[in-house]
Amino acid sequence: MNCGSKDLRPDTRQVKDIGKGVSHKVQIVGDYLAGYTFSEIERRRHHSIGAIRRYCDDFVRIIRLQAQHLDRRHPERHRAV
Repeated sequence: MNCGSKDLRPDTRQVKDIGKGVSHKVQIVGDYLAGYTFSEIERRRHHSIGAIRRYCDDFVRIIRLQAQHLDRRHPERHRAV
């Protein structure tokens, strides 16, 4: 359902100055987060499963590193009450 909302995914001009259009990496990670399997993403996006796995692994790694960084900045959030 599209209620007139704007596509908030970064386009390639924002990610790397390489022209117009939504980055295929963003599309692939979006599919992964939406619950598609690697095989389904491979068919949808015409990329190898190895590339899809790499993009998703990189995304998960970045999220984990961000979470660790935030944990170190706010240790009081993890103290037992």
